[in-house]
Amino acid sequence: MRTPTPPGTRPPSAEPLRRGSHISRTPHRKRLTASRFGRSAVGFLLLGLLAGCVVTPPTMAEVLDGQATAEVRLAAIGRVEQWPQGLSVPGVTLVARQTYTECREGQNNWKVKDGYRLKCSAHSTVYLGWDGDYASGRDAMLAGMASFCVVDGRGYVDDHIPIAETVLGPNYSCPGGLVGRSRLLSGHATEVLVTPEKWGNSFSEKRWVAGPQGAALLEKLRSRRWLFAMDVSSVFFQDTP
Repeated sequence: MRTPTPPGTRPPSAEPLRRGSHISRTPHRKRLTASRFGRSAVGFLLLGLLAGCVVTPPTMAEVLDGQATAEVRLAAIGRVEQWPQGLSVPGVTLVARQTYTECREGQNNWKVKDGYRLKCSAHSTVYLGWDGDYASGRDAMLAGMASFCVVDGRGYVDDHIPIAETVLGPNYSCPGGLVGRSRLLSGHATEVLVTPEKWGNSFSEKRWVAGPQGAALLEKLRSRRWLFAMDVSSVFFQDTP
């Protein structure tokens, strides 16, 4: 038996368009100079290519740790760490948060075509908890999520009560371009049931940013009887094969 997820409302995302910039005419002499500069740039590029100067794409370590991607990486971390700002569900509180970044290699062959060489994202796994009846808290949590994010793909929750294992929840699309996956679990588990690897991620490398792990995380999770775990992610780097 499955419990349907209440329909969500998609948050407004339209932004005002910018006016086009004014285009001015370039004097004849300046146009010639620009033309010569363009030909020179192409010439230098061809000479560089003939000399073997090929631009090397960044490694995973450079994307995850380097200065070249620091601005977009930190911006993505900021986006995921703001979630779930504005979400309010009676009786449900924030229990713990973990933040990390990861990169995965794309497969591009005759069988699988991911369309990217590297894809790197920032993640924040948020644990929201409540006490009392599981079903009542679950339904309230799903109703709150339906008014906050849009169900995307998997939109139902199995009706059994989580004890030693997690129950898969809906997938979501949230404001700010965030992608979310959810699970429900017991706060009385004797081990951490939700880890970055258990979300089905096939990443090649990851970097821990913040939040408790292991025994420290388990102690926080056991402070509430039931938990709704949500992993939200935001892509900050992707290139072509």
